[in-house]
Amino acid sequence: MLSAKTITSHYIKWLIPLLASTALLSAYAIEYFFGVYPCILCQFQRVVIWGVLVFWIFQYIMSSSKYLRIAWDFVIVATILIGVVFSARHWMIQMNPQSVQSFSCPPNLWHLFKVQTFVDAIMTVFLAGSECAKVDVSFLLLPLSAWVLVLFLSLLLLHIISIRSRQV
Repeated sequence: MLSAKTITSHYIKWLIPLLASTALLSAYAIEYFFGVYPCILCQFQRVVIWGVLVFWIFQYIMSSSKYLRIAWDFVIVATILIGVVFSARHWMIQMNPQSVQSFSCPPNLWHLFKVQTFVDAIMTVFLAGSECAKVDVSFLLLPLSAWVLVLFLSLLLLHIISIRSRQV
């Protein structure tokens, strides 16, 4: 017989890819249907969400051993924490746009990573620019960057609950 703990951990485990997929679909809908082009921080946060989704799928497929599952848990949590840091930075920039007035955003994330070294590209994305300070979309009085921060914190909480409820 299935216990409530088993059922709960099963549903929580599937909430992670559901939330990530919904966030990506929403981001692409905002871009392509409403014409709001993402800034470089938004583009980077999409890559991080894709990373969480892909790493979750890898963990689901390749979780035959306890140590492999723990390694994938570490990768997923680290990826989510990167998303938390960059989305918090994005929200901070939007709340204080004067902090990035002197910086300019590169137009394309992919071009940035082709032209600069990995570390320089990450620093450029993190420093952002005046394009990232614009609040193009708000929902329930919060800018989209704040909702992305809520998304990453929710993904982190759900993954930690999933780890804790797993029978190892």
